[in-house]
Amino acid sequence: MVVQNKYNLGPVEITGVILATDVDRHGQILEIALETEDFQKYIIQPSMKGKTLIEKILNRVVIRGMVTGRDEDGNSVVQVQDYEVLDAYDDMY
Repeated sequence: MVVQNKYNLGPVEITGVILATDVDRHGQILEIALETEDFQKYIIQPSMKGKTLIEKILNRVVIRGMVTGRDEDGNSVVQVQDYEVLDAYDDMY
């Protein structure tokens, strides 16, 4: 559920690591987020571009998009318009 927040809506460019934040009992990823170095969590809205980030779990990326609201925990929800992988998980470890 997304709760609109008129004070923090708009375009963003954010750098962080893509994480799975919700999975079902079969291990299917239901929700992903970008976590920044200062532990801010941005929920990725499941748009066409956002869904492609599921393949980038644990990669460090920069995303560009729009904050569309907040979830029930107060995390910003982002609709991804574009992203770039900065460090692939395989390259980091």
